[in-house]
Amino acid sequence: MARRETMNIRQWWHALLERLHLLHTVLDIGEELRLIEVLVIGPWKKCIYAHTESFYDDTRLAFSVERFLQKYATYPVKRLHLTISRISVISYFLPLPDIPREKLEQVIEWQLSKLLHLSPQDMAVGFQVLSRTHISGSPGWNVLSSVMRKNELLQYHELLEEIHLFPYEMTYIAHLALFPYLPRRSDQVEGVVVWHAHRILMAIVEKGDIVQYQHHLLPENRHLPSELKAVTQFFTEYIKLGGGYLVKIHLKALSEEEEQYFVEGILESINILAEGVREGDSFFVRSGVPSSYWDMYSIFSPDAKRYRVAFPLPQGLHRMGLDALVQWGLALCAGVILVGLLLAPWMAYTHYQYRQYQEAEKRLASGEAVKDPRLEERIEEVRQLQLLRQYQREKLRYEQLITDVQSVGIESSNLKMVIVALSQALPSDVRVQKLSVQKGKGEIVGEARSSKGVQDFVKGLLQSPYFKQIAVGEVKRAEGGALLSFRILFEVSL
Repeated sequence: MARRETMNIRQWWHALLERLHLLHTVLDIGEELRLIEVLVIGPWKKCIYAHTESFYDDTRLAFSVERFLQKYATYPVKRLHLTISRISVISYFLPLPDIPREKLEQVIEWQLSKLLHLSPQDMAVGFQVLSRTHISGSPGWNVLSSVMRKNELLQYHELLEEIHLFPYEMTYIAHLALFPYLPRRSDQVEGVVVWHAHRILMAIVEKGDIVQYQHHLLPENRHLPSELKAVTQFFTEYIKLGGGYLVKIHLKALSEEEEQYFVEGILESINILAEGVREGDSFFVRSGVPSSYWDMYSIFSPDAKRYRVAFPLPQGLHRMGLDALVQWGLALCAGVILVGLLLAPWMAYTHYQYRQYQEAEKRLASGEAVKDPRLEERIEEVRQLQLLRQYQREKLRYEQLITDVQSVGIESSNLKMVIVALSQALPSDVRVQKLSVQKGKGEIVGEARSSKGVQDFVKGLLQSPYFKQIAVGEVKRAEGGALLSFRILFEVSL
């Protein structure tokens, strides 16, 4: 299908969601064309758009569908769910005898060929087994089947290829209009009648499963008595066949007046209670989709899956899975690239700052003169950072020293106070390498950045009441070094 020349933000966003298989488009081909767009994120689903239009040209199906999508879809559609509700396709709910399951397909084709007077070679048949028993209660199969002429199925395949659409599935949905009105599973037997589009759908529900089904086409000039007769005849035949006791009939007409007419007419004709249905299942009510599109929206209901009959596609489901994998892979790669582009300025700035700090460390270590004011600021920051790191190392060292002293079982409170006083007297530019105390005499060995640091350290020790007879034993500067090494002797009363 040809793309639009320009795309606005909404179309671009919806196209992206479709590529990620989050936005799903459902196209129904019936007596008219219908379209809904549904946003699906995990278990959450929401219909965001719906539209219906008559066929532009009945003789050119591909042209009509392509024109309809181009005109009314909110984005250039490439992937869709194709549903069919044309009267040329027929669904049957077949009660079958207890036969081996592997032979069901053959028996279904044979029975449908007798009902429709068609050759099995001319029919495309799909079916699903709904339940293990049928209305008589004896063992058997309750089967849902749909029938389409093979030449019509080929027409849909050609349609998809001609306008380059990638289908998720091709599903017959005319009977799905019943699903929102089916009663909850119970031991009672109940009837359901729904007027939908151009047909009346009628069903008998036993233990939550449809066991009898019929659809009646509506003429252009409707006649309510004739429609009432068709409805009552369907239920009368069920009663004659000896089915279970029919408790009541759920009815959804096209208007409240018609609904009242059929409720009263059913009660008078066959003496069975009928009641109107006001709302559908909560799954549909909360979705925001109009009730005329519930049959299309049913394909997203987990409970409705067993009522869906799909026809074969030219592309298998593995193609759709591969497409989803490729699209998500491209999206993830694009996301990684986008994040990289967004982070690139920050990473470049961080790298620049790191290079400046490296240069500042080199200049600080070499003592070279610096004329760049910004580099001077970095050098000062590095200097402060080095002092902070040294302070943290000294703190950890003295904490470890206190832990070691406590671990050897020294119980002298004076010695503990000596260690505390030593840590309090220690300047920031002095580092103690060794502290030893034996028989009341001690020795401190360490390093200082300047002689003033040693002087301040000694003054701090002299002010402490725990140190006595303090003497500086040795102070010397290592050859070519920037640090002074010192040794201080003292006495302490243990």
